[in-house]
Amino acid sequence: MILVHAAAARSTSSAAGERAENSSILYKIKKVVNAMVELDQMKQELQTYESPLAEVRDSL
Repeated sequence: MILVHAAAARSTSSAAGERAENSSILYKIKKVVNAMVELDQMKQELQTYESPLAEVRDSL
C-alpha cells in the first residue's frame, strides 16, 4: 500500500474570490464584445449612405 499526503491547494474563500474575479473579467469581455458588435453595426449602416452621398457629391 502506498501512503499519499493530500492537502487543499487553497481555501474556499480564495476560491470564491477567484470566482468573483473571473466573473468580473467575463463581464468586461462581454462588454467589449457588445461594443464591437455595436460598432460593426454602425459601420454597416454608415456604408449604406456611401452611394447616396456619392450621388449628392456628383450633383454639386
